[in-house]
Formats: sequence, structure tokens, C-alpha cells
Amino acid sequence: MSMIEDIELSAERFAEAKVIEQIEDTYENAPTTEELTTLKHISDHIPLPARLIIVCEFCERFAFIGLSGLFQNYIQFPVPGPNDKQSGALGRGQRTATLLTTFFRFLCYLTPIIGAILADQFWGKYKTIFLACVTYMIGLLVLVLSSTPFAIRVGLAFSGLIVAMIILSLGTGGVKSNVSPLMAEQYTRTKPIVKEIRGEKKIIDPKVTVQSMFNWFYWAINLGALSAIVTTNIEKYHSFWLAYLLPMVVFAGSIAVLIVGRHQYIRKVPSGSLIIRACRVITRATQMRWRLGKQDNRRDFLDYAKEDLSPIVHDDNQTVMKSDNNQFVEDLKRALSACRVFAFYPFYWICYNQLVSNMISQAAQMNVGKFVISVEIFKTC
Repeated sequence: MSMIEDIELSAERFAEAKVIEQIEDTYENAPTTEELTTLKHISDHIPLPARLIIVCEFCERFAFIGLSGLFQNYIQFPVPGPNDKQSGALGRGQRTATLLTTFFRFLCYLTPIIGAILADQFWGKYKTIFLACVTYMIGLLVLVLSSTPFAIRVGLAFSGLIVAMIILSLGTGGVKSNVSPLMAEQYTRTKPIVKEIRGEKKIIDPKVTVQSMFNWFYWAINLGALSAIVTTNIEKYHSFWLAYLLPMVVFAGSIAVLIVGRHQYIRKVPSGSLIIRACRVITRATQMRWRLGKQDNRRDFLDYAKEDLSPIVHDDNQTVMKSDNNQFVEDLKRALSACRVFAFYPFYWICYNQLVSNMISQAAQMNVGKFVISVEIFKTC
């Protein structure tokens, strides 16, 4: 039996066990109205699968932050001579370095859309994350091999870097869009219960538990981001290939925890991608608008998608959408209206991305005297 088949089979068995567990939860002590307002609300124990996912996220962020902060110097400056202190490898100049680092960041924030569609429409979150991690590891391997002194000397480093960037962006996209939702699914309790702990009654609150889980999740991200302190020093005092090798070794932990906990994770059946459904609604609205022309009773463009819409039926691996299409159109209209707030984001990201491109180039030109601080360590996730 292959690894993927084993994953899918264990998912079915574990889902059945969780249904039984949820039924048993209904017989636990529910708090009264007075107890809800007077007793202390505390977090439940964080499930082991959620803890493993937190470790997975730590390893992924360690790898991503640790390697991406090195790209500007790696691309811009040539291999240093005996008396040179500035680390580098490709010698392509600041313009090319900034272009490629921006290109890499762009891909890393575009591919999560693909990862979300694959998870919701076809594979489910766990399988998507697992395959994305394997892809990620391939990208890391390409990056390490193409940054060795031999690869740089024979001219393979530049093409290897571009290939690695594309593969890494696909990997991180599959992880980014699914890892936090998968962690949230690992906690199944939905209602608070009263429990006596050390002689004192307290309320085990699911909301507090989920909040605690995500606190640990973002702590893992911040701790993983500290990898830039290590990798930038390795870059400066040893080599780029070793600086890239460390994130690769740590990232292996992501795949390890996914395999070790494969019988423990709760995996929901894919129910269909809302992105695909939204595209279908927009397509139908366009067709009906073209066919019917402008109509006064349809105030919004998406209202043209409401006429004679039947529920969208998926194949055997998907479920039928619970809400009717007219309600979905209304929800989509509100969502698109809310997205107007993102119109200001490009201006923010133009400034933010300077941290990993032009500011690093500027730091290389500064006379820092006795105190040498690598600007790369200040980049964030």
C-alpha cells in the first residue's frame, strides 16, 4: 500500500472515531447561564495533532525565512576575493537581484490560491500539505546543489536558482493556505463544559482553546523567523550552500511530523472550492448580461447570475453546496465589496518588500565600523 493510500484509509477510520467522540461529548456537564458568567473560562488540552502541525509550521517558516533573506546578496554580488568582505555568488547586480526577489515573493503570495483550490476541490488539506512539503523539499535540494562552489563555477547557479524559486513557491503556497485551517480542525469540541480542576469548577471553553492553539501557532512562526540570524552569519562567514542546507535539514521535520501523525490527523472530505464556484457565478453573470442586455431590475452585475440557477452538483468526491445559488450570489457580492479595503495593500507591500531587496543592497554600501549587523536578519514572514 502506498503512502497516499495509507493516508486516505487512515483518514476514514479516524473520522469515524471522531464522530463517536463527539457523540460522547454531548453527555458531559453543560454549564448553566450563571456558571457561564461566574466561572473562569480556561483552555482545554491542545490535541497532539494540533501540536504536530505547530511543529510543521515552525519548520516551514524556519526554512522560508532562513533562505529567502539571502537571495539579494546571493544574486547581486560576485564570489568574494581573498580580501573582500561582502558575500555574494552570482554577480548579477542590484537590478536583477531586486527583480528576482520580488518575483519570488509575488509567486509565494499567488500560489496559495492554487493550494486552496486543490485542497478544497480535490485532495483535502492534509494531502495537499504533504505533497506541497515534498515539492518544497525538492526545491530546497535544487537550491542547495545549485549554490555549491562547483555549480557556481560552471554557470549552473543562476538557472538553478530560478528553478528552485518556482518550485519553492509552489511548495510554500500549498502549505500557507492549508496549515492553519487544518490545525483548527483538530479540535472537535464545540460547546463549553464544566469541569472540576483541583477542587475548583472551571469552564472548558472551545473558543479559549482555539485562541490558545493559534497563539502557539504564531509563536512558532516568530521563532522560525529567527533562522535568518543564523543563516545570514553562515552566508557571511562560510558559504551560501551551507546557509541553504540548514533550512533544508530543519524542513525535513515538517515531512517527519506529517508522516508520524498521519493516523492522528482529522481530515475532512473536500466539499468544493468556493473560488471555483465564485468563478462559475461570475461567468454565468457575464453570459446572462451579454444575452439579456441591461435590465433595470438587476442593480448589480452579479444579479444576472440569479436567474434560473440550479444548485451546483459536484462529482463523487465532493458534496453539494448547502446554500442555494441566489444566497451564494448575495454572499459573493458582500465579499467582493469588502475586498475594496485591499486596494491600499499594494502601496504597503511596495514599501515592505524593500526590506528583503533594496535595503539589503543599501546595507552593503554602509560603513558600519566595528559593529557589523546584517540587515537580512530583520526580515519577517
